[in-house]
Amino acid sequence: MAKFLFYFCLYFIHFSLHDTFLFKETDTTKKLILIGGNLEADNKDIYERMVELSGGPGYARIGLIVAANLDPQGSYTYYMDILEKYRVAEAVLIPVDTYRKSNNKAPKVVELVKKMTGLFITGGDQARVVEVLFNEENGKRVASPVLAAIKEAYHNGIMVAGTSAGTSCMPTAIMVKDGLSYDALKYGAYDAKDSKYPDNLVYDRNGGLGLLDGYILDTHFSERGREGRMIRLIYESTKSMHNQAYMGIGLDENTALVLTNINNTHADGEVLGERGVFFMDMHEAREDTNASYYRMSGIYSHYLTQGDTIQLPSMTIKTATWKTSTRGHEKYSYALPSRDIFGGSRKKYEPEFVATATRLFDNEHDYVIRSRTNETRPTFRVLMSQTGREAKGYYGRKRRSNQWQITYINLYLEVSGQ
Repeated sequence: MAKFLFYFCLYFIHFSLHDTFLFKETDTTKKLILIGGNLEADNKDIYERMVELSGGPGYARIGLIVAANLDPQGSYTYYMDILEKYRVAEAVLIPVDTYRKSNNKAPKVVELVKKMTGLFITGGDQARVVEVLFNEENGKRVASPVLAAIKEAYHNGIMVAGTSAGTSCMPTAIMVKDGLSYDALKYGAYDAKDSKYPDNLVYDRNGGLGLLDGYILDTHFSERGREGRMIRLIYESTKSMHNQAYMGIGLDENTALVLTNINNTHADGEVLGERGVFFMDMHEAREDTNASYYRMSGIYSHYLTQGDTIQLPSMTIKTATWKTSTRGHEKYSYALPSRDIFGGSRKKYEPEFVATATRLFDNEHDYVIRSRTNETRPTFRVLMSQTGREAKGYYGRKRRSNQWQITYINLYLEVSGQ
């Protein structure tokens, strides 16, 4: 009897493990990890989540797509070393880049992609990723066999992550390529780069890889003051008959938005990392066409940090349990405006736009604050208000690092040139 029970237990354990393995293989929930660039090697929250969503330590086989980088081997070696410290089973080079574009048709590379449990698109230039993974046929851009394999694997449930250019290349909507916020507001957006005007806002009207519908993506966001260029680019997108997006997601450095349960109408998001993720909603935005310079109103935004969750596209937000409302706990009596609102980071200080919005939610008396650009002729004014849509602010100390983090919801924005 004892021998029978022993073998019965072995049989039960064997098939339980077998079923668990099959569950990993047949999980078809789409999942993306969007990272804002400058991902530090010690960011355990993000790397461990990448490994977890790729099957877990000792199981994850992550393919590194280094097409954005002009030093693909160096990029591969750097991330391979890091991923091995987080106990992936294997970090594999997907050998398609600027120097080996012909590999985007190679059956061996297609099969290599299919063997991965996760894919990681590293940083560099998003235009290179598009150039390498698409081909041209009869004057039209078409997905290469390797890109088709990447998208098939993604739709079958493997994790796809990107950092910096590896995130910016993901949308179906028009893809940002270059440009500064001030120049975007002053001159508009262009679908071709002009060497005489290196700071112009430039985009790809055909979009990126087509992994995420309905959003424009940007990275190094707060650090480089890219709020203005996102406003202009979303507006340009809405004028297009295809690749439209009324919403944008801007990701700060060393920070990620983890998207799971992605389908045509829904996605669940969670913020991880050092800073925050900016969400811009321009469904109600209106341009004043009679103004002398660009003027846009009706913009709503949210800024979420570690532990906050969001449902897309409804923008249903839950803040981390360790954060408290700023209402009744304000640090300042009044809110100080900025004289360089798109100035980005200044050494050790918080990025200018985030710092200004924080002061608005962290003061007792001011519900509206009016800031401006450092540049003139024209000067662009940015109005921030917490008077509409039940705007709320939250703050708290991040548990692992004891770092203060701010979250704000339904910040109203207007931009106008004078």
